[in-house]
Amino acid sequence: MVGAAIIVRPASPYQALAWMAVSGGSIGIILSSTGGPLAALGAAAFLGLWALVILARGPRAWGLVTRHPGLLALPLLALASVIWSAYPGASARAAVQLLLTAGLGVLAARLLSPRGFVSALVVSLAFGALLCLAFGRYLPDPFTGTSPFVGIFAAKNSMAFFMALLVIFGAAAALDRGQPLPIRMVGAGALALALPLLVLARSAGALVTTVLALGALLGGLLLGRMRPSERAVLAAALGIIALPFLLLMAALTVGGTVGEVARDFITGVLGKDLTLTGRTELWAHAAAQIERQPWLGLGYQGFWQQGNPWAEGLWRAFHIQSRTGFHFHNTFIDTAVTLGLVGAAMIAWLLLMGVWRSLRRVLVEPSFATAALLASATCLLARAFVEVDTTYPFAIGTFLLFAINSHGRDEGLTRSVA
Repeated sequence: MVGAAIIVRPASPYQALAWMAVSGGSIGIILSSTGGPLAALGAAAFLGLWALVILARGPRAWGLVTRHPGLLALPLLALASVIWSAYPGASARAAVQLLLTAGLGVLAARLLSPRGFVSALVVSLAFGALLCLAFGRYLPDPFTGTSPFVGIFAAKNSMAFFMALLVIFGAAAALDRGQPLPIRMVGAGALALALPLLVLARSAGALVTTVLALGALLGGLLLGRMRPSERAVLAAALGIIALPFLLLMAALTVGGTVGEVARDFITGVLGKDLTLTGRTELWAHAAAQIERQPWLGLGYQGFWQQGNPWAEGLWRAFHIQSRTGFHFHNTFIDTAVTLGLVGAAMIAWLLLMGVWRSLRRVLVEPSFATAALLASATCLLARAFVEVDTTYPFAIGTFLLFAINSHGRDEGLTRSVA
């Protein structure tokens, strides 16, 4: 705890313990994301470290988590879906885990400032990158014929996502003069390590969203340091520039030019086929499932279960020999299948509010730490259209989404809740 106190300069021992829970718990999440024998150990480490924080805080921890109960609406819906799920046991177990992951993300934001939160995450993500470097491997991709570097993870998309987050938080930590020197050095080293690992993962989508997130980091920080009058002038100028561009895009869309450019971009730049490596086929199957139970879905994690003929057919089609760990590669579609249009609306609200709330906070409290929250929220929203990062238990994206939303509820406050 002394080491954590030196790193994050906490106002109380509770915050030092919370810092250790975020950093150590995130390492646990990394291990749980490997899909290997260490997965259960990683989840246990995540829960165990946070159990220490809750025991130390006592009843006040519950009050911190439930201060904004609307943030937990999605995991509560997942828990309620046990009633109509065809696999109630699987739904109940996963929903409880989701509720714990979301609640602990909220608690992390209540106990740590954005700067402390960033420092804890960059340490854990950097440790994960070192594990990838030491024990990583290449796996062949049957759809592209390539062998991307997947690190310690089960798939290249997981590897790319963790490295994208490390680029964001590494840059924020390295550039933030308010961070202690050891954290800035860790951030700089992590950034230098994450960039080549991100490229080795060969995920074009992750590269695009990482660039977009870094733009949000720098743009948010710039906006935060402007006076309100300067922001108004900038917004007006952008509106004047954007209007003719939007009109041009509308004309090109009608003429079919935009479609041709999009196809060329997908095949030529991203290096994917027009099905986005099979995603469009998955989405067609998902649409059929949504029609069966449009409003509340099939039950949380009630589709990808062994014995479900629809899932078994897709596993065979996509060469998933383990018959586990697959999804519809779109957060909104995937959620609509299991929790219906109601659940899809909830996750859309959380993603959009994460961007909006973190933007408000960086405008009131501009720093690299608050800008990192905006950048990571932007990354999560952009990835939601092609990946599923924020609706699974013991997932870094889920933990981060709820922490971002909780941080954003207290924009402009410099507080200690200890």
